[in-house]
Amino acid sequence: MTPNRQRGVTLLEILIVAGILVVLAAIALPLYFRSAEQARSTEAVSNLDAIRQGQLLHQAQYGRFTEALDLPAINTTLNLELSARHFDYEVPQASKNQFLIVATSRTDPLRVTMDQTGRVTFERPTTRPQSPPSAPGATPGGIGGSGGGG
Repeated sequence: MTPNRQRGVTLLEILIVAGILVVLAAIALPLYFRSAEQARSTEAVSNLDAIRQGQLLHQAQYGRFTEALDLPAINTTLNLELSARHFDYEVPQASKNQFLIVATSRTDPLRVTMDQTGRVTFERPTTRPQSPPSAPGATPGGIGGSGGGG
């Protein structure tokens, strides 16, 4: 009589498979996150270019570029129908001959800008600005408050 030996999975085999999975994850996850970031950046550049085209039409019609503090104001002023999933948009600077459009990521420390020539700049702030300590008796937000509603 030969003993009936059941064959199972050994601890060494489990460790080898786990090691392979860790190596695959170490390769795949950075690629996934890079791809997702590129997709978000594509949204920003596409919307910035649409806003730029609207600004050029606005200048041709009214003789100057226009400022706008958020996407609804941009859509209304420039007669656009843009939507935003990952970025907040504004036109903080505008004059007769130039403007700057800013897209600020809602999740990452990423800021994308475009000017009237179509030049795109990607900025990644490394540190968050710290607010100065308030003086005794001062109200939060300084004179007039910070607004912050929205």
